[in-house]
Amino acid sequence: MKKAITVLIIYLISLLLFSLILSVLGLGKLEIPVMNHKLLLTPMMLISIAGGIFALKLTVPFGSFRIFLIFFCAIWSLRLLLLFIGNYIGQITIFNKHINVDFVIANYYSNVSRLDTPLPFIIYWLVNYFFFTRKEIK
Repeated sequence: MKKAITVLIIYLISLLLFSLILSVLGLGKLEIPVMNHKLLLTPMMLISIAGGIFALKLTVPFGSFRIFLIFFCAIWSLRLLLLFIGNYIGQITIFNKHINVDFVIANYYSNVSRLDTPLPFIIYWLVNYFFFTRKEIK
């Protein structure tokens, strides 16, 4: 395992460099529509996910990394499933109020749940460090 601070600094600097390169090339605003235009994958999001997975592989034990990958894939699968169901349901009416289920689910994943940022990787690394790999100070 590598030292976590050096991997984190390299990860964040590489994210900055890729962001600058994509914005210079004009690809920062490129969006790939998936699931009927409800899930938008940007190139920076894909780079962030790939870099986060690589950084975790270097800093956490293999068993812990495997648990993270299982949960991360499950959360992404649940996200895609909910977006699909929301697109299928469309609009519902409750007490004479019209609610667009697909719009509500898409807004939740774009504003509340930040799976497309480095935040899940950093939080998992912190949880793993504080609860499993830190030595107890006597």
